[in-house]
Amino acid sequence: MSPVVLQPDFSNAQQFINGLYDPRDYSAVQSAVPNGELEATIADPTSRGVILNSWLQAWKYAADNASADPIQSTDQALILFLADYIKETGLYFAAPQLTRVGSTSEGHLSKKHDVPVYANAGYQLLSFFHQGDWVFGSFDEQGVVSSAAPEGCVSVAEFLALLYCGAHCVVINSIEDSTHPAPNFQDKMCTFADNHGIAVSHDPGNSHYTRTVNTSGKYW
Repeated sequence: MSPVVLQPDFSNAQQFINGLYDPRDYSAVQSAVPNGELEATIADPTSRGVILNSWLQAWKYAADNASADPIQSTDQALILFLADYIKETGLYFAAPQLTRVGSTSEGHLSKKHDVPVYANAGYQLLSFFHQGDWVFGSFDEQGVVSSAAPEGCVSVAEFLALLYCGAHCVVINSIEDSTHPAPNFQDKMCTFADNHGIAVSHDPGNSHYTRTVNTSGKYW
């Protein structure tokens, strides 16, 4: 099956998704990793642009800033949920300060390959708001962030680009980490899923952020 370019109205969304995995072509990711690139996608640039620009429009709709383009109803609902949660909790974006320091050889025998190694100098707290207003940012037609956020801020576009690429995002809920922990994200997400008929699966065990097996994980 040839790759399918996503239509602006998402009318061929299922065909687009099927085209990403048949055949499975991970060449973009496989070339990005050894080159030290911090993001990569298996979707074509046009489809990436369609998705990210529609997500950004949905976020603007949540802020009563603009009407949203027609997109998948579940996508739009999820973006509205994230926008409302961040605004409600006043969350900051903690961005790691990564610097490539070398590489290491991973794998076995003939399959060994170089993998970049990074040092994290710490986290910079960035606000989604500037003078009380959302910092939306913007994308070009290929979904590349095309505007810089004010100093001390992160744009919604930058956050959405990371979300699109599958970045690992963590919400601090523990009173041990913050004197004002955010409302439990998992509980909020479960309520959202119930309200929109999204299936929830239980994670039987993982070791994220614990020395013992965590049995409370969920998938949506």
